[in-house]
Amino acid sequence: MNKVLYRVVLALTIAVGGVVETTAQDSSTTEQAVNPSASTISAVKRANAKTKAAKNAAADTVAQLQRIPSVKLGDWTTINYDTIQLRPSYAFLPMIFKQQMLSNDSIKTFSPQGQYSLNVDREWINEPIEQVNRSHDVMNYAVSHSPEVVIYNAQNLPEPPKEFVSVVDPKTRMLKIEERKFDNVAVDAKKEEIDIHNWLHTFSGSLQFSQSYISANWYQGGDNNLNIISDMQWDVQLNTNVHKKYLFSNSIRYRVGLITTPDDTVRNYSFSDDYFLWTTQFGIKAIDKWYYSTTMQFTTQLFNNYVSNSQTRSTSFLSPAELNLGVGLTFSNSSKDGWRTINLQVSPLSYNMKYCKSDDNPAPSSFGIAEGHHFKHDVGSKLELKYTWKFSPSISWTTRLYAFTNYDYVQGDWENTFDFSVTSHLTTKLYVHLRYDKSATKDVDWKYWQMKEILSFGLAYKFATN
Repeated sequence: MNKVLYRVVLALTIAVGGVVETTAQDSSTTEQAVNPSASTISAVKRANAKTKAAKNAAADTVAQLQRIPSVKLGDWTTINYDTIQLRPSYAFLPMIFKQQMLSNDSIKTFSPQGQYSLNVDREWINEPIEQVNRSHDVMNYAVSHSPEVVIYNAQNLPEPPKEFVSVVDPKTRMLKIEERKFDNVAVDAKKEEIDIHNWLHTFSGSLQFSQSYISANWYQGGDNNLNIISDMQWDVQLNTNVHKKYLFSNSIRYRVGLITTPDDTVRNYSFSDDYFLWTTQFGIKAIDKWYYSTTMQFTTQLFNNYVSNSQTRSTSFLSPAELNLGVGLTFSNSSKDGWRTINLQVSPLSYNMKYCKSDDNPAPSSFGIAEGHHFKHDVGSKLELKYTWKFSPSISWTTRLYAFTNYDYVQGDWENTFDFSVTSHLTTKLYVHLRYDKSATKDVDWKYWQMKEILSFGLAYKFATN
């Protein structure tokens, strides 16, 4: 730092004090160099004295600066002399000829026209404009008066070296080496038409199975079986980014499972699962993420299912069926990354209806409906929570908690689905459904609780509107 500072001060001192000029002479100068005259020797001595004086002055200046390490400006800041930085400018860059600029190409400073103007400080815009214009002037002067220093031409510059980056492909879960692309901001951008979707569709479907084979002489015994499960869900909801004041969604889900029954002497298969769910909600924004809303839920099954080794039906189409209508508030929100979504419905006023189409097979009383009747009507309150959490791109958890009470009995469902994606089309699912219904017939072991658990592996497909 001291050497650099010394050279700078020396150059400034010599510049201020003057520089000895020498003039080229004719051939007689050669003789004077061999036999210098008294005047020539005197001129050389004066030049050496000035140079020595400049060196001494520069050394003194450096010593003084070393004794004053900083400059204090008022009471608010202190600037060290060795940390002052120059403002960057185009003049310090290599000269590159782009195009000849005319005087009309310069950016004009801001000066309001007319009689009226705002009394404001315009230095914030005028100073940067003047800096740009000065840089353009320096470049134009060099091109016009000293073209030899302009060593580059923008039209003849070589292609820049290519850069490569590693990119993660979410579909194959592999790293790819791709060339880094740089957008040319000088190219005129074309206006792109953006399709606005008022309705967003999401469809997901899976076909999963489990199979076991046991030989007849297996030491532990057992039965061969094959289990096939299909799960389909279609969601349609209003685009809240376009319609910010409304909330409207429809969801239809159907899950069916078939299992072979080698111990059943009446039939070869039975339904391990048969579940149809249709939900609808409509809301008008109240405040922030809350909506005044109405909700509807309908559940039933589509096929007949029988008790093993008998003709007694346990369930059938619309036996039972449940309809619930509610009025209240809905909270809907999702994280910025889209990995967590929540939908909470609170209905202080709710109507619930149970229906059994069959007279005695199955009996309406097995679903909490009075004998000789097909309907049961209740008024109470309802709560429903839907939550989805993606732990990673390949692991997700979806839960649904539903509860209804008429302040005499409670009915609730808690469904949990854990999805483990091996690839984009191969998944493993764990489904756990816990149900509580105090209006149903009391069981010896489970009381009013019921539970279903399914672990399966198979194919999956998903489609969504962006």
